[in-house]
Amino acid sequence: MSCEYVPDKLINTMDDYTEYEEAVYQEYMKTFSNKEFYFNGKRIAEKKHPLIAGKSCTFWHIISSGDCEAEKLPDFDRYETVGWPGFILGYCLDNCKEKLIWETKRHSKIRVLIYCTEIDYLIVLDKSDDSCNIRTRFLNYPDT
Repeated sequence: MSCEYVPDKLINTMDDYTEYEEAVYQEYMKTFSNKEFYFNGKRIAEKKHPLIAGKSCTFWHIISSGDCEAEKLPDFDRYETVGWPGFILGYCLDNCKEKLIWETKRHSKIRVLIYCTEIDYLIVLDKSDDSCNIRTRFLNYPDT
């Protein structure tokens, strides 16, 4: 990682897992959920429902991994970088020359992929007529 602007990782220094998860959630709220982001004039929104343990669906997509919704598992690399989506969408889209952006189709949805080559980080947006919804993100983008 060579970007001097990327936020520090949120390293777990707590003895209690639930305290750490709550700290991760508070960082998510501060850096993403309580802000407005735009891509090509379209608002980027989080998917609020279904709420799981009182937290948005997007939050769980950002911090967990797995293909099946009901079986997603916590991913501590994702916990540590929970502040990075807001950084990419708020800073990199306008200021970084080391990003790649492209569209792809998955099932019937158009997806926008925003990849920061400096930190090897990918954000996936579902694109609609009037907005984009953050779908997920990857650290160490898979070559698939």
